[in-house]
Amino acid sequence: MDEIVQLSNLIGDIYDAALDPDRWEYVLATTCKFLNGMCGGLGSFDRLSNKVNLSKYWGYDQKYMQSYVEYYSKINVLAIASMGIVKAGDVVTNNDLMPEHEWRASRAYREWCSPQGIGDTISAVIEKTNIAEAAVSIVRRERDGLFDEEARRRMRLLFPHFRRAVLIGKVIDLHKVEAAALADALDGLASAMILVDANGRIAHTNAAAQAMLTEGRVLRKAGDKLNAVDPSADAALHDIVANAENGDAALGSRGIAVPLATRAGERYVAHVLPLTSGARHKAKISRTQRWPRCSYAKRNSRRRTRSTLWCRPSNSRRPSFAS
Repeated sequence: MDEIVQLSNLIGDIYDAALDPDRWEYVLATTCKFLNGMCGGLGSFDRLSNKVNLSKYWGYDQKYMQSYVEYYSKINVLAIASMGIVKAGDVVTNNDLMPEHEWRASRAYREWCSPQGIGDTISAVIEKTNIAEAAVSIVRRERDGLFDEEARRRMRLLFPHFRRAVLIGKVIDLHKVEAAALADALDGLASAMILVDANGRIAHTNAAAQAMLTEGRVLRKAGDKLNAVDPSADAALHDIVANAENGDAALGSRGIAVPLATRAGERYVAHVLPLTSGARHKAKISRTQRWPRCSYAKRNSRRRTRSTLWCRPSNSRRPSFAS
């Protein structure tokens, strides 16, 4: 399959998994194929609450995974070395963290990796702060050699989409929500959520967004269109929303965290997720759930929703997004 087609399909799957966490295993399997890997994992951890927000794996032997969680994770010298080296946005392999001979001499390699035929690992650091960390890692078979610059390039292409999807998942926590109650769940978010079409026309708002629009300090409604009070942020948001029509891949790193500000200097962050691709485009929500039928990219009587906007104060510990 052509790389562009592979990448486009995979990016769409990543965003679908943000709204349906059961899809992450499939995403990891597809990512392994894209990077010639044998298994992979995605994890997100909140230090303040000591909570694992996300822990998904594909391709690992269950018994080995249990032994890793219970013991080998504590003596994994690669993980220990990475603590003082990597930062959010980095794409690293084993050799970036320590010399290969040191890694191969470690107990974690000899007792856990070698028996499984595990060779090199490539990781993208999604988030790394004093209060949270997240990463996606893909492992290659020993016989397939080391991850090269081509693999790094491909992982960098995927990074902004994994990052946005993980941030979105932290906001809505959909693994606790039944699909039939999705509209009510999003309406109940503390973060402001706004569904808009490609022209920025508002199709739906939750209670927090309606309050924000009424105040008009960060976002405001001009006729039926959404506008940011800050001119530069307004231009950026409209550009991102307009490009959502071209699908997930077109956004790249734009929309992960769009800075917003009030005239008084209060700062907010918006995250953008297109609703025009993948399973998000196919999902249906009935009008009785208060969302228009265009929600999840279906039509109402006049237009089709292109994207959703979630907004939060920039010092909030939990992200919000515009999708």
